[in-house]
Amino acid sequence: MKTPIKTVLVAGAQGVIGRAAAEHFSKEAGTTVYAVSRRPVVGHENVQPISADLLDPADTRTKLEALKDATHVVFGEALGILTGDALLTEAFAWLARPTGDPSRQLRAIVEVAIAIDSKGMIGGQVADLESGVGAAATLEQLEFIHRNKTGKLLTASVILGGLLGNATDAQLDALRRFGRAIGLAFQIVDDLLDQEQTSEQLGKTAGKDAAQGKLTYPALIGTAAARTRVDELLDEASENAAIIGGPVNYLAPIGRYICERRS
Repeated sequence: MKTPIKTVLVAGAQGVIGRAAAEHFSKEAGTTVYAVSRRPVVGHENVQPISADLLDPADTRTKLEALKDATHVVFGEALGILTGDALLTEAFAWLARPTGDPSRQLRAIVEVAIAIDSKGMIGGQVADLESGVGAAATLEQLEFIHRNKTGKLLTASVILGGLLGNATDAQLDALRRFGRAIGLAFQIVDDLLDQEQTSEQLGKTAGKDAAQGKLTYPALIGTAAARTRVDELLDEASENAAIIGGPVNYLAPIGRYICERRS
């Protein structure tokens, strides 16, 4: 039977303890495993994209073929909202299961809560809904949206791996810098792809940002400058990925994929 809820795993621990160990840890916790390959957060669906789908204006989303498999389209908006609630709750339930050092688990729970709260993902989403290109639009305002709407979740995913994989303080600092750089780069690339690719290539509506007057990097500083900023952030991420070390370190390739993706 088809279900709207699928458990997801964020596993940045690979860089510190290795892929096999990270997968073993997650299986011991009784969690369905989606192993990290090219992306820092992997799974079919989680609360952030469900929320993003629901927040799309109804007049655009109901016409979009690419959203035909979205949770709220397949199961209805009520179940879409409840699925997001369930996934969010499941994340904290998983983190609270006794699997290691309680103090590190507590730090992990706090990390996720801060990434999601009104000063994190939710705050960034609200600022994005209220944003628009105009005289008052600033790069500082746009960076706040990008670093919070998605960037903090990406940062949390690699920090959690470090915390639960017993990373040193120096490694955790490097993971946080890596996550911040890649989190911002991810959103700038999204801005660029929205104006460069087709809806078929993206799997979502292309050109939506411009049509809705959204605040984006290309709109504020131009396409070339936005690409340059992505390159700078990739360099910063790669430098910090090298600090992590460990038997298996996919962080640099993950960062390059995020910055060079075409969809």
